[in-house]
Amino acid sequence: MVGERYRLCERLAAGGVGEVWRAEDTALDRTVAVKMLRPEHAESEEYRERLRLEARHLAALSHPRLAEVYDYGDGREDQRPYLVMELIDGEPLSAVLARARTLPPRRVVEIVAQAAEGLACVHAAALVHRDMKPANLLIRPDGSVKITDFGIARGPETLRLTRTGEVIGTPLYLAPEQAAGYGVTPAGDLYSLGVIAWECLAGRPPFQSDDVLAVAIAHRDRPVPLLPDSVPEPVRALVEALTAKDPAARPDAVAVAEWARRLRDDPAVAAAPPGPVLAVEEEPSPAGDTAEVPASPHRRALLLGVGAVAAAALTGASGWALRSPSAVRSARAQTGGAPSARPRRTVTVDPTDYYGHRLDSVVKALQRLGLRVSVRHQVVPGRSSGTVVGLTPSGEMAVGTTVTVYAARTLTTPSAPHRTTRAASRTGGSAEPTRTVVHRPAPPGKAKAKAGEPKGKAKGKRRKHGKD
Repeated sequence: MVGERYRLCERLAAGGVGEVWRAEDTALDRTVAVKMLRPEHAESEEYRERLRLEARHLAALSHPRLAEVYDYGDGREDQRPYLVMELIDGEPLSAVLARARTLPPRRVVEIVAQAAEGLACVHAAALVHRDMKPANLLIRPDGSVKITDFGIARGPETLRLTRTGEVIGTPLYLAPEQAAGYGVTPAGDLYSLGVIAWECLAGRPPFQSDDVLAVAIAHRDRPVPLLPDSVPEPVRALVEALTAKDPAARPDAVAVAEWARRLRDDPAVAAAPPGPVLAVEEEPSPAGDTAEVPASPHRRALLLGVGAVAAAALTGASGWALRSPSAVRSARAQTGGAPSARPRRTVTVDPTDYYGHRLDSVVKALQRLGLRVSVRHQVVPGRSSGTVVGLTPSGEMAVGTTVTVYAARTLTTPSAPHRTTRAASRTGGSAEPTRTVVHRPAPPGKAKAKAGEPKGKAKGKRRKHGKD
């Protein structure tokens, strides 16, 4: 029994910190899920506080895409702290992917739409989930989606639980700003959702390696690889927008839900079959050394504590740390190890110095450093065409190394007619608006700018003719 009310029946999942049980609510005669701390962690004030905050966060939210909380016990009277929740009949998306590997694009955008609806409710309550991943999305038999596990969700009252420089999350789905040690915002949840969508379409996460540090650094510095051409272009555009390196370039949860619902009704998306599983490309260790990760001075003491969650609705306990170069050198001195040889002529590139700048200026700056530059373009809605959104490799490298710069490009989408049609219907006008183009001749005696020529240049010519 948990307290005098809940009878534990079957353990459903267990992790390093907690466990989830199917239980009977003897007072209301219903089946529930009980999440409780493991005995060895039941006395930890930090874990007890996290469970209490999870209960408060869930109690403050009410949405069909979120698991409902019923009760909470603080663990007094020799009881372990526990959280009583809605028992969801379904399986984690991670289990679905383990069986099917890839999903049809229409099913993927449906999952994205529902998850974004839930995140919109979470973000409206000034909360950030911080651990969006397939294991935390439960798929019910009717296809509906439920977001679970708010054990590391962040709200104003959780600031004291996160140590300076600590980042919590799962490396495979970690947002770039989380990997860099910056503050966590709702945009981080949307990046993780984009990575989930990428995995559903490609059959694997975008970055994989036995070294979790290399995966996190890849998310920080490298654009997510392009999806195959078999994925419809509108779906690829949505995923690329969600996984933009710049948090400001990502659409918010409300916009994502609307975007994904439109794609769900697109005939081309509905007809697309599941794609093949992409071959795994092992991520190289950053800068050729998994321990020494070049970083800007204000991040050299960064400590990344990444808590991995073992199962849906369950807080995990595993973690890993990224040590600064100075700490690594100190450890090598203690063990008698010698640092690896470095090329004589090297330069150091911090990709954050170039994000958001114009492509031509970035190319010139890198060439002045003695580097070769290769340019690739990606569709990033919300970013001006020609704006740099990614750069790889980064860190210390030899002069003459080829650096790939990723720049945003514009994608023509049919979204504008949707907005115009809605506006027309509200005013009682036609559902198909008519556009009239009027060509007016230039006034006599005034020079006309050549096609494609900036207006300022044309004005300059007119002043010159006037002097003649």
